[in-house]
Amino acid sequence: METDPEAEREASRLKGIAETKFKNSNLKSALKHAKKAQRLAPSLEGLSSMVTAFKILRVASKSKEWYQILQVEPFSHINTIKKQYKKLALILHPDKNPHSGSEEAFKLVGEAFRVLSDKVRRKEYDMRLRIKIQDEKVALDDNDDGFAGKETFWTACSRCRLLHQFERKYLDQILVCPGCKMSFEAVEAKESNVVRVFRSGRLSEKMGSADLKTKMGNVGLKRKTVSGDTKMKGSAGSGVDGESGDSRKEMGGGRGDWGGGRLRRRTSSVGEVLARSKPKLVEDREESMTLAEMQLEAKRRANQAKLKFKLKEKEMEKHGKKEKKREKEIERHRASKNKDLEVEGQQAAERIVDLENENGVLAKKIVDLRTKKRRTVKKTEDLQIVRQETLKKSVDLVIERRKTSKTKDLEIMAVEDSDFYDFDRDRMERSFKKGQVWAIYDDDDGMPRHYGLIDEVSVNPFEVKISWLDLQSNGDEGLICWEKQGFHVSCGRFKVSRKTSIDSLNIFSHIVECERAAREVYRIFPTKGSVWALYNEAALGIEGSNLSARDRRSYDIVVLLTTYSEMHGLSMAYLEKVDGFKAVFKRREIGCHAIRWLEKDDVRLFSHQIPARKLTGDEIPDSLKDCWELDPASLPSDLLTIGWGS
Repeated sequence: METDPEAEREASRLKGIAETKFKNSNLKSALKHAKKAQRLAPSLEGLSSMVTAFKILRVASKSKEWYQILQVEPFSHINTIKKQYKKLALILHPDKNPHSGSEEAFKLVGEAFRVLSDKVRRKEYDMRLRIKIQDEKVALDDNDDGFAGKETFWTACSRCRLLHQFERKYLDQILVCPGCKMSFEAVEAKESNVVRVFRSGRLSEKMGSADLKTKMGNVGLKRKTVSGDTKMKGSAGSGVDGESGDSRKEMGGGRGDWGGGRLRRRTSSVGEVLARSKPKLVEDREESMTLAEMQLEAKRRANQAKLKFKLKEKEMEKHGKKEKKREKEIERHRASKNKDLEVEGQQAAERIVDLENENGVLAKKIVDLRTKKRRTVKKTEDLQIVRQETLKKSVDLVIERRKTSKTKDLEIMAVEDSDFYDFDRDRMERSFKKGQVWAIYDDDDGMPRHYGLIDEVSVNPFEVKISWLDLQSNGDEGLICWEKQGFHVSCGRFKVSRKTSIDSLNIFSHIVECERAAREVYRIFPTKGSVWALYNEAALGIEGSNLSARDRRSYDIVVLLTTYSEMHGLSMAYLEKVDGFKAVFKRREIGCHAIRWLEKDDVRLFSHQIPARKLTGDEIPDSLKDCWELDPASLPSDLLTIGWGS
């Protein structure tokens, strides 16, 4: 689809206005003009990414809602979040999208993904979001009772007798009582058939006291007993859940409460009266008996007594037999239990013997491990002592050479001048302060591979007291083997060691960015934007296995795109020299394929950091924009020659 040239010109104008508004911190107006431009010319270069960036910044300016920043639904699945993050990161990455707001939006998207990809942080954020949504809903319900403009009816729960209001469409339906949580049939409540009513807090909120009195009225109960059945009638003149005076009199002056439809009777039944009258009938019969009848009755009673006695004896015998049987079973159970206990005791004794044997073996292994650990620690201490002695000798030699170079052998320490920036301005007397960590040139090939912590500074005459930082290998065999091959490790954890005084500026290279991990312990790792010399892996491989460590030192120059992470490592890009200059370098390639990822175990490949400056300003030619000028004092001599392209 071809775009109208006039519309495209108007869209370009609106895009320029949006960029101006964004620079003036008017984000709302900038987003408005950018959307207008997108409607006129959707295919205009950089417009879609600009609108996306402005939308994200607009959301973040109100409140940091991470789901809205990633432009996904709240509580979305992690796969959806990852997919959207990759999409937005590809659109907003500063290397591919240099337009206004892209870098800030890219940072916000990254922060949102870090929060939502972390299970603990996302759980806390989701909980806060749910509470916020629920509070907003409750506030909305408080402003609107929910029944505006709808027909409703009142019904009473058949169990707890609480009144509730529902929409009329639920009439004669089976509902769940909000009070007792039991199901009941929603029948419309009328004054004539209300039996008992309790006023709830919820009812008081939804109805005023006047409405409640109107709906309830004066409801009472009146009982009437007809042929053993209890019937209920409503009567006026009594309070809620009350009874009339007549009903209390009919119930014998007792409590007379009606609960669940059952009444407490106080009168005797016909059966009870007949039962009480039976003994009198028996007495009258005995008075009218003859002598023969009385003898027969006495014999019958004696036989009944004997029969009862015999039955009792039989029951006692049965009970005795059962007791004896039970005692025998208990004795058998005790005997079997004793046997089991004896067997378990023997097994426990055998286990104890086995455990003692195992403990002896484990104790022997522990002794062996401690012995090995002592040997390893001793070896490490010996290596540190050798390293310190070597370092002391090399630094002393460097100081001596730099001192003698002033008068005698100037050609040995000659350093090429840089093309644009004077790096010596960063290592003057006033640059040194207490607590800084400086990189120091070594005596091997003159590269800044050693580190020193500044303790005291004296300007006139110049003298600094430093503490050397030694690498903490912690028994890492890989690092120990690397040092045995003659390579220096420039990244890791370094501990403060011996102190010394230096009165020469020439051995210092640059200030080192580091992190204090503990007392007298510093972490030194590559950071984003810094330039480092990397040992060439091809020279370290099979081709250079027969060469010495010094001859195998071939370097690649790289720029760090991310800061080192102990979990993920770091990413970097290779630099190459610009023709016609001594120390100016540029990116070898641009794009995703030009980025290399280095694992955390491969950071030992870094030889040393090189002080660098990115070339900017009007005096720099356009061809050298986005290039770096490196300190010639930290570059190998083979990279200082001026090359010209063919």
